[in-house]
Amino acid sequence: MAQSISARKKQLLNSGYLDLLGEDYGNYQVLKLSAVSDSLVYLAAKYVEIATQNLEKTDAIGAGALSKSIIAMPVQILGTVYSVSISLNDYYKFVDKGVKGWQNEKGGDSPYQFKDYKGGGKKSSKMIDAIRQWVISQSLQSRVIKHPITKREKFQKSITDTSWQTAFIISRSIKKKGLRPTHFWSDTEKSVLQIAEEEFKAAIKLDIINSIYGNSN
Repeated sequence: MAQSISARKKQLLNSGYLDLLGEDYGNYQVLKLSAVSDSLVYLAAKYVEIATQNLEKTDAIGAGALSKSIIAMPVQILGTVYSVSISLNDYYKFVDKGVKGWQNEKGGDSPYQFKDYKGGGKKSSKMIDAIRQWVISQSLQSRVIKHPITKREKFQKSITDTSWQTAFIISRSIKKKGLRPTHFWSDTEKSVLQIAEEEFKAAIKLDIINSIYGNSN
């Protein structure tokens, strides 16, 4: 599991050791950003963790498949540029910002909008596939519900058909009414940025010290 700056390294950073070096540390070779690279790995892992947690809280249709698609990629180093990216299904932006429907009941001020329904439909549609998986999961959950109380539980009890036709009907309703924004991705960005500021500040100091004294431990 990726970890933040270790306790021993934090102790070195907090000691003010870098400040005591004055201007004598100006002559060193190319700085190796090992600690920065480690921090990128840590922050990418936190990004996946927080995004997954935020998404699960929304209980949005297709959240399960979307959650499984969120993966931290390896750190990329191109010259002096260090970067890391997060891979996930491209429909995340619709779940995050919502989508206006024909009647625009739930889309709010989303920049996205479903096109008017013209009939037909494709069984290979990503949206319909995601909805079908969600319908199946709701059907499985309903088996352990003994006394339906909420509308959602009653809906779960009523699900018996997990065919494409069921998913198609639900998708048509969604396109008509729209999707409420969840802000799961936007909220994740805000949370990770707060963590990143202190993380990188410590990592850069540590890399400078290690560059001077050749101590990468």
